[in-house]
Amino acid sequence: MKESPILIVEDDEPTCNLLKVVLEKAGYSNITTACDGLTAMRLLESRTFKLVLLNVGIPEPNGIEVLRYIKKMAPSTNVVMTSGYQKYQVAVLTIELGALAFLKNHYHWINCFHN
Repeated sequence: MKESPILIVEDDEPTCNLLKVVLEKAGYSNITTACDGLTAMRLLESRTFKLVLLNVGIPEPNGIEVLRYIKKMAPSTNVVMTSGYQKYQVAVLTIELGALAFLKNHYHWINCFHN
C-alpha cells in the first residue's frame, strides 16, 4: 500500500467516491475527502497532505481560494486542479498560483491512476 496522504476536494459525491475508489485500487490507502472549501481548509490546518486533488468549482470558498491558502500555508504540497467547465484562463491562473497541473475533467484522473 502507498501511504502518501491524499486529499480529494470535490463537491459531487459520486465523483468523489469514484476518485477515492480509483486511488484505492491503485494502492493508495491514506485518502481523505472534503466536499467544500471550508472543510478542506480545516483539514489542511490539522494534517499534512502530499497531494491535493482540488476541483475549481467547489463551494465556500472556491478551489482557487483553497489553492491560494494551500500555497501560503504549505507551499510544498502538490496540488492538481480539475474542472469540467472552466475556461482556459482559469487553468492558466491555477498554474500561475502554483498548481502542479490542471485537468479538464475528472475522468483524466481515472486514466492517471488506473493500472
